[in-house]
Amino acid sequence: AMWGGGWASEGFASEASELCDDDATLMVRNIPTAYTQERLLKEWPIDGTWNILYLPWNPKEGCNVGYAFVNFTSKTHAAAFQQKWQGQCLESFSAERPLDITVAEVQGFEANIAQLRKKRVDRIKIRQCLPVIVQNGRRVDLKKL
Repeated sequence: AMWGGGWASEGFASEASELCDDDATLMVRNIPTAYTQERLLKEWPIDGTWNILYLPWNPKEGCNVGYAFVNFTSKTHAAAFQQKWQGQCLESFSAERPLDITVAEVQGFEANIAQLRKKRVDRIKIRQCLPVIVQNGRRVDLKKL
């Protein structure tokens, strides 16, 4: 089972869109299903503001599940991202529904890594389906953490 597995529909995403003091993980809904993580990285490059980007993949359909999780290095970065992208559309699919960004249920780097491990995401063989994890400005493998 992937991290996606109906999280959004099971009420795991907090309805509060205001960031609390220690919130740093956001859930981004309405990502066009044709998007891959590599394409997302073109719009949300590795720039030091975030350290986990996970776009759950549906292997049966061969596309993403329509939402992503981004863990930011500070609540300031998370708030800036939310302000910039809330209600916006991603470049390649401007006709799609605008992005809806909320505070994720699971918060913080360690908690998100634990969640990914619990969901056995590290068993995924296809690189584009693995979460993008960044440490010291470089992409690292979930298995090596």
